[in-house]
Amino acid sequence: NRRTLGGVFLHAGLTLSALLSASRCIAMVQNYAAPLRAYTTVSDVFSDPRNFNNNKAAPAHVCVGKEWYRFPSHYLLEHPKLRLAYLKSGFGGQLPQPFLEVEG
Repeated sequence: NRRTLGGVFLHAGLTLSALLSASRCIAMVQNYAAPLRAYTTVSDVFSDPRNFNNNKAAPAHVCVGKEWYRFPSHYLLEHPKLRLAYLKSGFGGQLPQPFLEVEG
């Protein structure tokens, strides 16, 4: 009887721990995905021909400041006229730069 009761508490504790861990993972993805959603929205707005269809227009800059490290990749800016730019902040190191575009 004791062995059965101990097993029930063990399984209940493991199940509770697994549920709490899964809910924390889901909460982290939901609550910290805002930068990704923001860049996706910017790309969607510029991909709409009604908003940005002028081929002669200068590239638009998407500027990031102190939280530049949250920008995962310039590949999220799918529109060819979108460029990533950095605002001057307290960071004094070298920031990532895109490859130079060379015709050839």
